[in-house]
Amino acid sequence: MAEGNSRSCSGVGSTEVGMGSQFRYAGVFAIVLLAAFAGVGCRSDSGPKATPSASSTQPAATTTVPTGTPTADPVDVAAVRPAIEAIESGDVARVKALISLSSYPCTLKPQGAGSPPACPDGSPEGTLVQVFPSAGCEGYFLFPAELDQALSGQLGTVYGAFRRPSSKGPYEAPYAIVSNVAPLPGSNVSNPGALWGADASGKIVSFSSQCGANAREIADQLLQGGAAWVVTPTTVGIPVVDAAINAVLADDASALKVQFAYFKAICSQNPSGGIPQPPKCLSGEPDGTLVDVLLAVPGEGLYFRPEAADRELAGWLGAGVKVYSVKDLGDVTDILGVPRYQVVFVDPNNTGNSLTISGKGVVGLWFDQSRNPAQQAQLFSGTYLVPPPK
Repeated sequence: MAEGNSRSCSGVGSTEVGMGSQFRYAGVFAIVLLAAFAGVGCRSDSGPKATPSASSTQPAATTTVPTGTPTADPVDVAAVRPAIEAIESGDVARVKALISLSSYPCTLKPQGAGSPPACPDGSPEGTLVQVFPSAGCEGYFLFPAELDQALSGQLGTVYGAFRRPSSKGPYEAPYAIVSNVAPLPGSNVSNPGALWGADASGKIVSFSSQCGANAREIADQLLQGGAAWVVTPTTVGIPVVDAAINAVLADDASALKVQFAYFKAICSQNPSGGIPQPPKCLSGEPDGTLVDVLLAVPGEGLYFRPEAADRELAGWLGAGVKVYSVKDLGDVTDILGVPRYQVVFVDPNNTGNSLTISGKGVVGLWFDQSRNPAQQAQLFSGTYLVPPPK
């Protein structure tokens, strides 16, 4: 994105970094980051500018963000865990082993979608048959022999699980499990979701593709209907965010580094001034050289280069890390490392770290001195996609 002529560094408009590169923030950006950039000295536009590469900004999510209080009832969690693991395994046979069929009277003259199940050959009208209640835009029933084909391609990562305030049959079972599904070829739905019903014992009793709604929309409908979180999501249906989350949860530094979206900053042989200071030029690099950097707050010089990534990640990952919260920071201009999302993680010792993520990938590693995940979740204004536990 091209910049205009010289601007003041005061306020939220733009801030020059190092030898004169400018950051423009569209919309409301975090006070913490603005404060960090506020001390950098201004120059005229005579110096070289750092320009971003071609944008690959991911479109902003347009769905209503689910809100609700996650529960931690071990009985509820234990009930839905086998179904969640089966759905995420991608193994239809494993899901089928957890399915509990329902009895419905059949009809000799089915009238299309929403009709009672068709009677098998030789069965009279009204015979009770064992079927699996399902739905797309309208309800239908699957016979056992149809399950393999119908469920193939419908398995994926689980977004979250809920307990309904009351149960009204298989379609409104006590537990609701929301998952992400791979989009069908040619579909205009980028992140379709699915809804699985589970009974009090954790058996899967229904399935619905929800007529193309995505996981967050399905979750929002459940919460508006009085359902409560049982398992909060570790994925949000936004590929660039989910890739970073999955890498951290897998304790995979290599996979996380692949998600780093380095941006250009101008180096200096003698960095000085307020933070963030420009990155130091390496041997053989003249002042003003554009170099790839990422932001680390707090950290030495705040910027780090690709060759320092392992050092910056040391002690950052580890076993037992969980997602604490995910926040959409709003519609910001996706250039020069300006984040769109924040993901806060917490380890078994209640130590917090967070990532900031743009439409291109991870652009910052953040933690405050307290390492308190609750405080880190408040560093940026925005809207929660995954709320902190309460």
